[in-house]
Amino acid sequence: MLFCYYVSMAKESESEKLMLVCILEGKEFLDHVLEGFLEIGISGATVIQSQGMGRILARDVPLFAG
Repeated sequence: MLFCYYVSMAKESESEKLMLVCILEGKEFLDHVLEGFLEIGISGATVIQSQGMGRILARDVPLFAG
C-alpha cells in the first residue's frame, strides 16, 4: 500500500519547490518507487524508515502489550 501527498513550499519570488511524502507499507516496492521517480525526472530523495506508535506501545508499554 502506498500513500502520497505533497506540500508546495513556493514563494512568489522563487521557483516552485515541492515536498512529496510517501508512506509505503513494506519495503518490497521501494526500489520500484525510486526507479519510477528517476523515470519522471526526480533525481533526489530521502528515505526514512519509521515505526508506528501502535507497534511501539504494544512492545514497550505493558498496558498495551496485553
